[in-house]
Amino acid sequence: MKGFWKTTGKMALFMVITTVVAVLLLVLSYCIPTERMAKNVAASEATLQQQDDEASLAITGFFNYYDTGTNIIILHEIIYPNTGNPIRDALLVPAADYYVGNLAQWIGKLMDNANNRIYGINDYQEYARYWHGYLIFLKPLFYFLDLDQVYFINTVILVLLVAAVCRAMYHRLGNYVFAYMFFVLFMNPYRIMRSFQLSAVFYALNITMFLLLRFYDEDKKERCPYLFLLDGMLVAFLDFLTYPLVALCVPLLTYVLLNQDKDRKRVFISMIHNAFSFVFGYGGFWAMKWIAASLLTDKNVILEGIENVLHRVGAQEMVGDELFDNSVSGALRVNFVTAANRQTLAVIIGFLLVVAVIAVFKNCRFRVKRENFLISVLIGISPILWYVVVYNHCALHPHLEWRELGIMFYAVAVIAVGAIEKKESLCQKD
Repeated sequence: MKGFWKTTGKMALFMVITTVVAVLLLVLSYCIPTERMAKNVAASEATLQQQDDEASLAITGFFNYYDTGTNIIILHEIIYPNTGNPIRDALLVPAADYYVGNLAQWIGKLMDNANNRIYGINDYQEYARYWHGYLIFLKPLFYFLDLDQVYFINTVILVLLVAAVCRAMYHRLGNYVFAYMFFVLFMNPYRIMRSFQLSAVFYALNITMFLLLRFYDEDKKERCPYLFLLDGMLVAFLDFLTYPLVALCVPLLTYVLLNQDKDRKRVFISMIHNAFSFVFGYGGFWAMKWIAASLLTDKNVILEGIENVLHRVGAQEMVGDELFDNSVSGALRVNFVTAANRQTLAVIIGFLLVVAVIAVFKNCRFRVKRENFLISVLIGISPILWYVVVYNHCALHPHLEWRELGIMFYAVAVIAVGAIEKKESLCQKD
């Protein structure tokens, strides 16, 4: 217990230091003039029109959402004129009031602000409860590039990052790499790479996976909780509230695979410690934003943050909620329906075919290992618990939240790959 509190204290100190660094980086990003950013956003109208989520919804449903609405919110934040107080801007995140009519009007409003740079006295809002950490990257990028070019850079980085994870996973875990590759396909990566908010958790996930697979060592296992702490902090820094559980559960199950020949009880206890570290980093770093903004500005962001949490778990109602089936059953239904489509079905069939081919060509049979099965099932059902707890947000935003079901797919894929066994011994990579 003494070691636990010592480690927690070190984590808290690291979080405080990181908070100072994060605020400074955001302040620096708000020192960059926004005029050129506005011109590059104005040049991106055609790309936004092509990403018309309402047309996508009418044809194929929530699955194919780019989350263009959130991208527009972010672009408003990028181009809003600096007020002359970069500390206040960095902590309160001022922007134009984006909410007007349908998505086409959202785009029109953004283009009007980007082209004319005229903001009325009522055309103002603040979004202080999140970090909006992506701005330290996007503001400098939009100073030089338009939306298509930024999407291209985002795609290249994510493709290289996923490739690095798969390479490291094949080296450490052999055939389990197929579970991760098909998990990535299940998540609809094309939409992720062309959406800032969908990319946020994906970055945190793949950075954590790479570091875990590349550097985890039994002799240095005490460092692992700090990796999960960093993972949680990254999600809090970059993400609104999309599919954060994925960034915890996929690396957590991978950690179990890296220790599958170790004592089960010890691995389970370590898994709990890592999960606690993530939650501590995620919730704690989010709270640090509220504290910093409340201390350094005239706004009570702590109160705003608490009220938003209560709303998202359904403890408080908000205007507009009545337009949705804002219930636990509604959240479960709409997210499963969103995930159930031809593309995810094709990924599942493709994965099963790959597993069958491996089994046939390596002269293997299937035998589910009980130890991996139990932990995989435990982690695999976590999206259900998430939908139950945060049902308000999950019911309203299935185009974001359905990706939590990727945890369930990855867990089943891990069980399936682990069940491939040679008639003499477990299949190993050649």
